[in-house]
Amino acid sequence: TMNWSDQTCQIHDVASGHQPTLQQSINYFAPEARDNIQNAMEAAMRTGRTWDLELPLVTAMNRRIWVRTAGEAEYQDGKRVRLVGIFQDISQRRKLEDEVRKKNILMQNILNNLPVGLSVFDSQLNLQIDNQLFRTLLDLPDSLFEGNTTRFESIIRFNAERGEYGDTDREASIQNIVDRARQARPHHFQRARADGHTLEIRGAPMPNGGFVTTYADVTDLARATRAAQEASRSKSQFVANMSHE
Repeated sequence: TMNWSDQTCQIHDVASGHQPTLQQSINYFAPEARDNIQNAMEAAMRTGRTWDLELPLVTAMNRRIWVRTAGEAEYQDGKRVRLVGIFQDISQRRKLEDEVRKKNILMQNILNNLPVGLSVFDSQLNLQIDNQLFRTLLDLPDSLFEGNTTRFESIIRFNAERGEYGDTDREASIQNIVDRARQARPHHFQRARADGHTLEIRGAPMPNGGFVTTYADVTDLARATRAAQEASRSKSQFVANMSHE
């Protein structure tokens, strides 16, 4: 025997006092969710295990909503005698979460299609935003980004351990770079990596602390610039030699 409260009836778009059968109550759930709730209730009746699920439900007025349903077995003299459960309409929360999820997907797609690598660190030097090109250009392994937080120091330490900053005192180099990051200032420079690529790095502080940095592969431009400089030096040397002769 099912007994619904007035609020449960309201959630299902039925009149107060409506008392469905167990199967009818399960049938209110969307078809893809019925096995979940039925298995949860059967497990509670069989073993006393509780349930707490978020499932789609179709009301008597054919409105598709999301509900949180939780329940547990109630005991009397050591025996399970009934199930007690709750319903909560969480449609608005799920809608907001879905909107946030879609915006996050959109933002990540935009970031991954930028022609430059990008990273954003907050005032605590924790990575907040990055794109795939940032990881590719700096040849950073996925293991650095596992877990809830990736710290700026972890990336700098990884670079130092593979010799990115030369043969100087490793710990001193790491600390120096981290200290500069804490006092973020606008910066623009080129960095030649060990693999022969040249990166143009631009960074700027953010109003509430932290900084944003972009990374562009300018290897071909750097090579062309060096070639032009070498040609200019050769020309100057030739003219000087001719003048001397």
